[in-house]
Amino acid sequence: MVKTTILFVCRDNALLGPLAEAYLNRVSSGMVRAFSAGLVPAGSLNSSVPKLLSAHGASAKGLGPKSVDVFLQPHAPMPDIVVHLEDLKSFGRQLDWVNDAKTQVWDIVSSPYRDATSAVAADCFQKIRACVDQIIDPKAHGAARPEHPFYELGLTA
Repeated sequence: MVKTTILFVCRDNALLGPLAEAYLNRVSSGMVRAFSAGLVPAGSLNSSVPKLLSAHGASAKGLGPKSVDVFLQPHAPMPDIVVHLEDLKSFGRQLDWVNDAKTQVWDIVSSPYRDATSAVAADCFQKIRACVDQIIDPKAHGAARPEHPFYELGLTA
């Protein structure tokens, strides 16, 4: 079985993307390969990332901000789904995937943030976990029928 590849995209790949990548990889039981990237990568991860992930059984090992350009290279993993974790319209950049990846937008942050405090980071991670958990098992999380964005890819039990 070929694993579905999901790319989480955010502004700087310092907080939202790495949290989503690590958490989905941990809870998906190998059903997917998750990656993350930023339009303008930060120099380092937000300091809250390792602590938040550790508290939920995931590791920050190997995570670091990287550019979305990495995934536009010829030999890079091609995403089947690209999830924008925040409004990226202000960057004015269109990402064109050669494989016509499906795109989803999750409203994790309603306004731009800088140097997120640990409380803001924890709130963002709670929202990311809720979205990921809904993907993995929609019935357990209140969905009467499978309406989450990845259902058509067979990612549910």
